[in-house]
Amino acid sequence: RAPTSGLNNNLQDWVNRRPPHGIRGRHPKILYMTQVGVQPPTFALFVKNRDALHFSYERYLINQMRETYGFTGTPIRLHVRESRRRDYSDRPVIDAPNH
Repeated sequence: RAPTSGLNNNLQDWVNRRPPHGIRGRHPKILYMTQVGVQPPTFALFVKNRDALHFSYERYLINQMRETYGFTGTPIRLHVRESRRRDYSDRPVIDAPNH
């Protein structure tokens, strides 16, 4: 099981390395990720503007987890969830740098 704090530190590195592109003028804001299951490894990714997250970015994150945590040959499930929070001001946000 991947600890949430370490997982989110890695998530921030992955997002900084390759920021997500938007769809139809909207940009996703990745908030955090947590592991919710172990057989198979299952993760929940919380995002603002979920519909703007392209499926190829989900694959990118899965590949990064596979490489970082040694999940080679193991199916990984990633459930992308729209964050229900309306006020994000008190939560640290993993945001891509502007390029």
